Amino acid sequence: MYDETKQKFRFIASNVREGGTLLLGFSSNAATTDSDIVVFNASGSGSVIDKWGTFDSSSTLEDTDSYSDTTIDGSLLYRFTTYRAAEAVTASKDTTITCGTTSTYSWKVTGSPSGSGTWKLKTNADCSVVGDAYTPLGAAGLTLASGVAMGVVMASLF
Repeated sequence: MYDETKQKFRFIASNVREGGTLLLGFSSNAATTDSDIVVFNASGSGSVIDKWGTFDSSSTLEDTDSYSDTTIDGSLLYRFTTYRAAEAVTASKDTTITCGTTSTYSWKVTGSPSGSGTWKLKTNADCSVVGDAYTPLGAAGLTLASGVAMGVVMASLF
């Protein structure tokens, strides 16, 4: 969902299993292409981390954190809520979410079980999300990897 008051997208990742990690890459192939990545880390008190790199090799923390107003609840199953502006904060390492378009992005769940795939985000010109346009491609894989119906993030992402 796009929060008009905050002028930011709200991301909710729920039911991320203890010891696991959900990664969202703002490119269609974040597994092998350097990308803007947000990491939902379900360990200890949990964390939301803004990174640059790939899912499958080293990535680095970004100089400027694009995520704000983050809340984390849970212990065995975590729920993360965070906000991010559509515009890139760091031009060379952040992806601008262009409203009024459809974009294909990547996801990956680590831990046991694990999986990966892509998801589409379709927005109107005012940044509101079009229908269920954020449903992940390969949803069965995300459901299997995360243990929740229709995806850890996508079921309540916007």
